[in-house]
Amino acid sequence: MVRMGSLRAGLVAGPSGLEGRVVDAADEETREVYARYGLAMYFAQVVEHAIVNLMIALRLPEREALTQRDIDQFMDEAFAMTFGRLLKELRRTGQPTHFVQRDLDQARDMRNWLAHRYFRDRAVQFMSPAGRVVMLEELDDATNLFLQVNKSLERLSAEVRAANNVGEDAIRQEYEQLLLEVKQWRPN
Repeated sequence: MVRMGSLRAGLVAGPSGLEGRVVDAADEETREVYARYGLAMYFAQVVEHAIVNLMIALRLPEREALTQRDIDQFMDEAFAMTFGRLLKELRRTGQPTHFVQRDLDQARDMRNWLAHRYFRDRAVQFMSPAGRVVMLEELDDATNLFLQVNKSLERLSAEVRAANNVGEDAIRQEYEQLLLEVKQWRPN
């Protein structure tokens, strides 16, 4: 279990002047820490997206009254919310999410720690090979937590969709439409 208390405040400075230097083991470990940090934060955002997807699924009973503009506005507003605000909005729906609530709270706390304090809290560990190994394990644990929570949210969203007669074929069609948009995308 990751301990999220501050061990020691410190300044964390990124690498600079790497051009022309031989990359040593410490550089590789440092890059791996940054890479796994990025992966953990990516999956934290996946969880946020899964919460929004669930909130959309929970609006399915009123789908006949919703326009595409309503849905787009809802999504824009939801994606502008913080993780904590998303959880509050999800709780306000009154839907049975109690069985994942502890995991959602843990994911929120982990995401906030990573985003706001991780490198400051781990400044001392970051300076040694053994400390970086511990950091890599923590970041892997964080990623696994986010993956587990995402899987629970996806399962809950699927149950809500099924209860509202939205089958996997409709989801697959939407996914294929998104893939088509991705293939057609071009930079400005």
